[in-house]
Amino acid sequence: MKEEGFTLLELLVVCLILALLAALSVPVVRVTERMRLEREAALLASNFRYLQEISRTERTADGKGEWRLRPKLVVEAHRYYFLLPWAAGEVLTHSFPEDVYAVPSGSSAQSAATYSFDSSGDPSGTSVLGHTIELQSPHYSLDVIIDEAGRVRTESRRLP
Repeated sequence: MKEEGFTLLELLVVCLILALLAALSVPVVRVTERMRLEREAALLASNFRYLQEISRTERTADGKGEWRLRPKLVVEAHRYYFLLPWAAGEVLTHSFPEDVYAVPSGSSAQSAATYSFDSSGDPSGTSVLGHTIELQSPHYSLDVIIDEAGRVRTESRRLP
């Protein structure tokens, strides 16, 4: 009499193969998460550099005088956007991926922070020590740092 089905050994081999595939896929997911966070931090840093450049080179919409309203970059928890004097409302809005959020220094995760530069390219605002925006994902954290001289850089941070 022939019974149909799988032996215990065959089932164990299949479970072992599935466990190995699952174990190998976890590092790939974490690398993808880190790359996504690094890409978002680099994009935010380049947008700060863009804001700094237009604050230096442009004076007003007609190009003659000083800014009456400075161009600004507003960073919220899940997005950021520009407020440009010559455009009405929010422009160049960028939303962070679902698992990435921003925490500006000196403010809570729920509030928005506004950044601008003066005509020399130095950061404007109350902090003379620069600004830090922490971008967080479930396993990683990166800082976008604007120092007191106006240099913009990204830096890795270890989560506890």
